[in-house]
Amino acid sequence: MTSSTPLSGLGFSAFVARVADRASTPGAGSVAAAVGALGAGLASMAFRHVPGEGAGAYAAGRADELDELSSTLLRLVDADAEAYAAWRASRAATAATPDAAAESARKAAEQALEVPLEIMEASVAALRLLAVGVGQVSAALHCECLTAARSLEAAVESAGVVVAENLTACAGAAANTGDLERTRRQLLETAAELSAEILGASDGDRT
Repeated sequence: MTSSTPLSGLGFSAFVARVADRASTPGAGSVAAAVGALGAGLASMAFRHVPGEGAGAYAAGRADELDELSSTLLRLVDADAEAYAAWRASRAATAATPDAAAESARKAAEQALEVPLEIMEASVAALRLLAVGVGQVSAALHCECLTAARSLEAAVESAGVVVAENLTACAGAAANTGDLERTRRQLLETAAELSAEILGASDGDRT
């Protein structure tokens, strides 16, 4: 594999090796996106096993939506690494020529915040779909649903940490940081609520 190969195009073992490398990317945001993509994919698989003409067709439609979210999260694996690299480069340029590089630094800082927020939003969207359909999934696939829910919640929490750290690092460079922090907190709360709902539904079905 060459360095020009997209992270999302690497084999699993190669991706893990890239994460373990001393390079600054891929880092926490890319890993959060990858975990979210796996969670959405696992939920999609579970939904495709829902039987019945009506329920099965409805679940298959939701599975298609989960596939789209999984694809979005895979795209964000690369987008997060690119955004972080651009932000680091802009900081170096700003230190050298502060006036000329200020606008570039602002854009890079905003992108470094927007991408992990997108990871949070896509993962929460997948959790919403799973919460709606988990009651139709066979008990034999409850483990998959629970793992999907935990993975998606972990993606939200991890990306939320990235947003929080980037908000601190980008203070003064990015606009609307207060709004971004409120959005971050809302997404964290929503993810926790949806995950608890999914876990409760699965536990209830086993009693």
